[in-house]
Amino acid sequence: MAIIFADGMDSYTATADITTKFDSNSDTSDNTFSSTGGRFGGGAIVCSDDGQWVDKVIPASGATVTTDELFVAVSFKITNLTLAANQGIIFFGQNGDVGLGGASVMDGLWVRINGGQFQLMRGSSLIDTGTLTVAVDVWYRLEFRIVIDPSSGIFQMKINETTDINFSGDTDDAGPHSINVIKLGHQSTTGESYFDDLVIHNSAGSAPTSWLGDLRIDTLRPDGAGDSSDSTPNTGTRHEAVDDSGVNDGDTTYVSMGLNDEDLYTVGDMPFTPNAIHAVVVNVACRADGTTPRALRGKVKTGTTEGNGDSETVFYGSVYKTIQNSFPTDPDTAAAWTEAGVNGMQIGQEVTT
Repeated sequence: MAIIFADGMDSYTATADITTKFDSNSDTSDNTFSSTGGRFGGGAIVCSDDGQWVDKVIPASGATVTTDELFVAVSFKITNLTLAANQGIIFFGQNGDVGLGGASVMDGLWVRINGGQFQLMRGSSLIDTGTLTVAVDVWYRLEFRIVIDPSSGIFQMKINETTDINFSGDTDDAGPHSINVIKLGHQSTTGESYFDDLVIHNSAGSAPTSWLGDLRIDTLRPDGAGDSSDSTPNTGTRHEAVDDSGVNDGDTTYVSMGLNDEDLYTVGDMPFTPNAIHAVVVNVACRADGTTPRALRGKVKTGTTEGNGDSETVFYGSVYKTIQNSFPTDPDTAAAWTEAGVNGMQIGQEVTT
């Protein structure tokens, strides 16, 4: 596993959509979605009250265990710094706490802003302070490299690719030697914290396995028919039924698929020319009808070659789940993605079980 989760915050249409990708939003009135508040004018998650979090659970295969390094990166800005202490913004939980709670009373590491500087906390203990003076209403690219260990742990924090915190020592607050939930929030009743372009990855498995540096995530949606067309749309064409501007529009538009069915769609072009492309991440919002769980995987096709993600179980019910598969290289060339490769690719999904 390399990329565990990536979200450009651009695929939502409303606050309620956040939990189609994240595992919890403890307060939908305090943690909201802004369609224009992002770093590059797109979407952002906005947090505005003490003790409220948007949570992303990290699977056991992705957690930092002894020497495995966990990398978390997010674009961030804050609108008010009048609170002197406990202005927590991101929490790295070690006991699976999901939902409410002040960072100082939960198990794990967390970063707060105190006196205009970032500080690293372990539970209620201050263990390191950075040197950057934080400004209000300024976007920063925050990157974290973490190894959990009671004596030889690592916590490094980069701001705009410059190291601000470089701690080594005890990073093990709860004892399980792993991080199992990432929490975004605003531990203050004054001002707001904005979050955009979140990437979580680790050092195990395929690339990327180290720092990514500054980046942006752009959302490309289906815009035409691809080479496979096994589904049945409930209305219109197949690509029109799945090109939702939000994560999904529920059962308003969708395609139906059965066992071994596969769909592919063309996508729109990238809106800018990148210096490098770290990965293509395919998101599929889906649910299973009937009483039998299904398994589904995302797909990418370039040239004549199809790349397949790992299958994930989709349980039956009315709630949609987002399956996310990462493709760090172009399937047809086995090399790094190029702008032309992304613009010419097809994406889709396959029901495998």
